[in-house]
Amino acid sequence: MAKIFLSMMLVLLLLVLAAFTLVHVYQDEIVAMFVQQANRYVKTPVKAEKISVSLFSTFPHAAVTFENVWIRESYEGSEEALATAGHIHCSFSLLDLLRKKYRIREIQLQDAEVFLRVKANGEVNYTIIEQPDDEPANPEQSLRFDLNSIKLENVRLHYADKQNEQHYKLLAKYLRAGLGIDGPLYSIELKGNLHTDSLLVGNDAYLRNQPVELSSRFTFNNTSGDLHFAPTNLLVQDSDFWLEGTVGTSGTTRLDLTMEAKKADFQTVEAILPLAFTSSVRNYRSKGDIWFKGTVKGLASSKEIPEIAVDFKTDDASFYHPDYKQALEKIELRGSFSNGSKRSAASSVLRVDRLQASLNGRPVRGSFTLSNFDDYYLSFRTDSELDANSLLRFYPIEGVSNAGGLLKVNMEFKGRLQDLKQSSTLQRIQAGGEVVLRELKFQRQGAPYPFTGLNGSLIFRNQDLALSNLSGNAGSSHFVLNGLFKNIFAYLLLENQPIAIEADLQSDFLNLDELLADAKATESKSLKASAALPEGEKYYAFDIRPDLNLYFNCQVKRLHFDRFRAKDLAGELVVEKGVAYVKGARLSAAGGKMQLNGHIDARRAKDVIVTAKARFDGINADSVFYVFHNFSQNFLADRHLKGKISANVSTSMEFDKKLRFRYEKLIVDSDMLVTNGQLKGFEPMQALSAFINEKRLADISFSNISSKVSVRNETIYLPATTIESDITTVTIAGTHTFNQEIDYSVKVPLKAVLTGKKEQMPPSAVRPEAGAPHLFVRIYGTTDDYKIGYDTYAVKEKIVTDIKKEKEELKEVFKNKGRKTEDIVTPDEEEFFDW
Repeated sequence: MAKIFLSMMLVLLLLVLAAFTLVHVYQDEIVAMFVQQANRYVKTPVKAEKISVSLFSTFPHAAVTFENVWIRESYEGSEEALATAGHIHCSFSLLDLLRKKYRIREIQLQDAEVFLRVKANGEVNYTIIEQPDDEPANPEQSLRFDLNSIKLENVRLHYADKQNEQHYKLLAKYLRAGLGIDGPLYSIELKGNLHTDSLLVGNDAYLRNQPVELSSRFTFNNTSGDLHFAPTNLLVQDSDFWLEGTVGTSGTTRLDLTMEAKKADFQTVEAILPLAFTSSVRNYRSKGDIWFKGTVKGLASSKEIPEIAVDFKTDDASFYHPDYKQALEKIELRGSFSNGSKRSAASSVLRVDRLQASLNGRPVRGSFTLSNFDDYYLSFRTDSELDANSLLRFYPIEGVSNAGGLLKVNMEFKGRLQDLKQSSTLQRIQAGGEVVLRELKFQRQGAPYPFTGLNGSLIFRNQDLALSNLSGNAGSSHFVLNGLFKNIFAYLLLENQPIAIEADLQSDFLNLDELLADAKATESKSLKASAALPEGEKYYAFDIRPDLNLYFNCQVKRLHFDRFRAKDLAGELVVEKGVAYVKGARLSAAGGKMQLNGHIDARRAKDVIVTAKARFDGINADSVFYVFHNFSQNFLADRHLKGKISANVSTSMEFDKKLRFRYEKLIVDSDMLVTNGQLKGFEPMQALSAFINEKRLADISFSNISSKVSVRNETIYLPATTIESDITTVTIAGTHTFNQEIDYSVKVPLKAVLTGKKEQMPPSAVRPEAGAPHLFVRIYGTTDDYKIGYDTYAVKEKIVTDIKKEKEELKEVFKNKGRKTEDIVTPDEEEFFDW
């Protein structure tokens, strides 16, 4: 056996040596012959750096090898390349060396790039081979192409067809084509691996960046131009696709094809279809098989579209996003697609007759039809029960998080999608149904509070939405709404569209600190009242959309805003063109009752203007000061005051859009009555005890005070106001600026002045009034540094006023009884002392 093996090896070695010898001996002859014959068949220039006869590259066959080849395309006058290749091997049998009749059986292209182009007029750039006119094909000639195999290794193909608007880019990693020729009939068998960059048809890219395993048998009739596919298998990812039928290439392309996917998944279908069809769900994946079968029949060109019909279904599949822990499961789907009798986008219809699935154990049911792909018309119906948290995990909605609760959706919709884009056509949309909320909750991005405990019904009627017992919480605020939202779709879908809301609002509690909060500011800081904040702090944000029209009939049990606490609030809130009107509001607050009418004007870009008229009955004086943070001063604060205030107030005030108060814009006119009052620990009043004969000025009680207080130009104006207390009677008048500059005039009966002080005071500080002398005292300066002195100026003013009055009286006396004279006392200059 060893001898036989050695003998065989020796014979094989001798044959190889003989083959190499023959190749070496006939190399020049073979190359010359090949170049001569190639020049007869190839009508465009071909350049190669080196041409040789090799035994290694295609062993056990010999081959003529071209290295670094450049082939020009066939367009007249063009210098562009049809192809470039690292190597082209044209192989033939070793026996051909002995017969000296070379038959090229196989061509191999390695490391090549091919550019196939079709102009708009149909002219192609790859007609480079032709039979010589002066010599018919001769089977006995020395060199002849008798191909039965073509191999492509690492060959990149570019195909650009301007006539049919098609552009293909793909890489043949390894592809072998078996070739059989029987007259005009070419039989081809393809096997190998491709990688598609994209197959661009029009503006739509198919098979983007996909590996494809190909196994195909087809025939091409060179006479008729018909290309017939026997069952052809394409394996894309893990999905099997089968293709068979006929493509007519003579003249306008004729198609009669059937394609079937017996085992496919969503990610493969997504990769095959253009992004325009799948962009919103491109990152999703599926489990389970998708089946579809389609036919394409008719002419295909830039002007003609073949008839396309596809049926598809899936059973017990699931659909999910790999980054989210939620899947749509147990999917059963039946549907079809057709481009219709007119074979156009306008007559195309995508129909899903049945869709059933489960989302976290909740049923999802529905059907839809999408027609007229030139002007989409959608009709759908759904009867589903959705878990909000599962829905948001399955398909996240931008700006919404932390969802929970249930939505029971029973909805229908019919209309052109284009009609949703214009207010003039939105009325054509037909929408109806009901969404029932059960303990729904969610958080909106940019909102400092969540929505929780939402229950009730949303009833859709075309463009309007009715709310039926919609209750829930916005942060700590509670609400119950019953009413109608008119023009809701236009408001949500289009810009600058009005919405009209008519509803009854009931609430157990409204927290305006949360509802009006500036979300950005509250991310790191707690809410505070704007009036109490240092300049520049921003905690509130307020604006009114000019397209909002609203009518609320309000019933609120409790309301909080900063330090303000109200209960049993009732009234009307009307919003129109950027202005909110409060009508007939009634509430209880600060131990009393309030009635309010007014409006809030937010039409300016940076301003909020509030105008109001209010009636206060029996509210606590200290509560008023407390609510308004003592009006940003501590001179006269809530700790100093007790009593009940009843007043009629008219006011105008201004804020910026962060609700920061603009004191310089404040205007107030009030007519008030304070009853059962008490002034405790007020320092200026205590200071008067140094010369007033009372020791209880630190705690003064009084029954009634009536006054008309006004505010202008950052100044509080107090007219002459008499305080009849349990100690003495004091009359006070003056001004108090927002810069804490004070100037008060105080009048007290002289009998209350200490005996020692009576002797020291100048006569100019005393003036008789109501049959008794009174002392006039002035308190002026700032709240931190004030002075108390004799107010001789007030006495002068009083004298001048009395003189005018007496002149009038004298005129009457002269008319009736004669002239009566009275001495006039000229007061001395003002005197003061510091405290």
